Amino acid sequence: MQRESRRRLICGWTPRLQEGQGQLLLRSGEMTLLMDARRGGRLLEIGDKRAQRNLLSARGQGGLEHLFAPRTRVRDFAQGKAKEIADLSGGPYEARLEEGKDFVKAVLNRQSQALTITKSVTLPARGRRILFAHEVANASDRPTEFLFGTEITLNLKDAHVNRTGEVPGVRRFAVLDPAARLQVSWVFDRPAQLWYFPLEAGSGTRRVYQGVKLTGVWPVKLLPKRSWQVRWELKIEEPRGWSAA
Repeated sequence: MQRESRRRLICGWTPRLQEGQGQLLLRSGEMTLLMDARRGGRLLEIGDKRAQRNLLSARGQGGLEHLFAPRTRVRDFAQGKAKEIADLSGGPYEARLEEGKDFVKAVLNRQSQALTITKSVTLPARGRRILFAHEVANASDRPTEFLFGTEITLNLKDAHVNRTGEVPGVRRFAVLDPAARLQVSWVFDRPAQLWYFPLEAGSGTRRVYQGVKLTGVWPVKLLPKRSWQVRWELKIEEPRGWSAA
């Protein structure tokens, strides 16, 4: 993007985008997204202007991808023992920003061994929703197998996910926090295994709740020179019958 067009975009158009120091800032009329391309392309903030809060836990992240070994289970991940065939959470991604009449998008990619991982995060100009797309391409001459996971850690509390567990065959899922008067919903374009567990600090009876980590997981068998994709949407809303104060 040319410097002049970037300057005009930041100065007043909606949606807006900004880049610098490896961080990407996307803004719409109702939401703000902050991403760090240097650290796995992770989301640092999902700012909801109507609720006036960051939906991400300060301890967790959002938008990180994982390539788990095929037999990995949710308890392995919750205990920090999950084996991954490639480390995607710490390395830098190449990034570019795109804008259209009614959206702004961050496109990020990186190569790990023979695999190329590409993801896009789209913020529509209107509404409280985010669109995610992920692709893994196998450039090698050998097939590969893994569990693809994409995680998000929310600063919300729902008794239904305040423990370690999983739900198979999920296309739609929602976390409802009555105290925050917020509901965050997911819609996947292919059935997912949904892993969830709480993040807590301290030990014993002095454990302090810090958020809930949710991860969509799919088994992938990728043939040589082929690719695999998944798309999902995150939507923020007040539960029916409520309105933000």
